[in-house]
Amino acid sequence: MSTLSREELQGLFRSTVDLSPQQRLIVMLYASIEPEASGAVRRTSADLAELSGYNSQSFSRARKDVIRAGYLVEVPEERVGVVRYYALSPKALGREDDTLPAAA
Repeated sequence: MSTLSREELQGLFRSTVDLSPQQRLIVMLYASIEPEASGAVRRTSADLAELSGYNSQSFSRARKDVIRAGYLVEVPEERVGVVRYYALSPKALGREDDTLPAAA
């Protein structure tokens, strides 16, 4: 799976207007990273927190809010021990159905 097009990124950004600036940054950070075939972004929370400029605890708390808002979903088949990986949800991708991209 490839990253989103410019138009898709702009649409995603517009659709997150109801989120806080920190939450929007997290959604856009996930959108900017090349996902695995499953749609998952295989970066740890600590790595993503560092990229975003937030401490790990603040990042994790805000990411939970983004998950609750329906913009990120866990990808169970990518889980490694206690480490969970997340993907943009169908809602974030502007899909009517609830399916994630099929793994290649």
